[in-house]
Amino acid sequence: MKLGRIALECDSQLELQQAILRRLERALGAHSSLYFAITREHSRWSFQNGLSRGVPDQGPKLWHQRYHKQDPFVNAFLDAPDEDSPVVVSSQLMSHKKLIATEFYADFLKPQSVYHVLVLGLISHHQPIGLFGFHRPPGAVPFSRRDAEKACLLSPFLSAAVEKATRTEESSCYRSVIDTMVHDSSNRGVIVLNRMDTPLYANNKAEQLLRLPDEPPCDDLASSQSIPQHVLDFCRQIGHQNMGNSNGPDKLCLQATTDLSVEVHTCKDGTRVIYLNAGEFSNIRQDRLQEFCLTTRQRAIVHLVSTGMTNPEIAQKLFISIRTVQNHLRSIYAKVDVHNRTSLVNRLSH
Repeated sequence: MKLGRIALECDSQLELQQAILRRLERALGAHSSLYFAITREHSRWSFQNGLSRGVPDQGPKLWHQRYHKQDPFVNAFLDAPDEDSPVVVSSQLMSHKKLIATEFYADFLKPQSVYHVLVLGLISHHQPIGLFGFHRPPGAVPFSRRDAEKACLLSPFLSAAVEKATRTEESSCYRSVIDTMVHDSSNRGVIVLNRMDTPLYANNKAEQLLRLPDEPPCDDLASSQSIPQHVLDFCRQIGHQNMGNSNGPDKLCLQATTDLSVEVHTCKDGTRVIYLNAGEFSNIRQDRLQEFCLTTRQRAIVHLVSTGMTNPEIAQKLFISIRTVQNHLRSIYAKVDVHNRTSLVNRLSH
């Protein structure tokens, strides 16, 4: 149970994997191993945060891209997750003759010198949340019933450790989201989506900016977190554009609504904070802001400068003093190596 205690002391999934993967290999007599977190997205399984030991570097990526649907051992766990028996042993699931006849073995396992497989599943509230895979090469003895019993005993501790690490990471990310939102959120529309595009928060300003013509106001949007479908579709669209293109705030028009400038901040777990402004289109490129290491406040000032705002207007917009705006601009000019507003906008938009 020492492994369980070590696992529960970890504060992130990466720390958890690095702390116990080698120890689990030794405990189960495995020659190689891997780990994936599991989530259910749009009726399909998704595998993240993979870490492996003793297998080719491209192995986990290749498995995820081409072979996970053919994997009989992982699918046996996913098809019927059982908290009392969350372990699948290859030699107990199928015969040698049947295994070597599979495309999965011939094309994937055999080139990696993997023959015996033990899958240790992690389960929370009857749902898979992760899995460990342990391997032995051809010629080695199969994983025994005793190995499977050891793995079963460890599963509840490891499941609890993954849940704890996930909550810790989420808490850290939400703090980051809040820190990002505090700048000027009262003056802008704000929508927060998690990495699966589930709405977490929207303020009333966002609803006002994206309201369709003749649509009645929704006063309880922020409190109910019930975001209208057209608003959610808009945010998903701009969010996915931002993920594939780092050129910064974009401009879209939703039916008869006013033009909007849209700024998307992506947090480390994929949560997106989406800011909306009416009639303030900025062509500043996000990759240029990142290149010059501008802070969140400096980026906001650059965007407002690009729309033609004066220092007093920026100060009023951001609820800061004119002197503070001037100090920020001096720091921005130094970082970008320019001497005036025109050169600043030109350098950061091309």
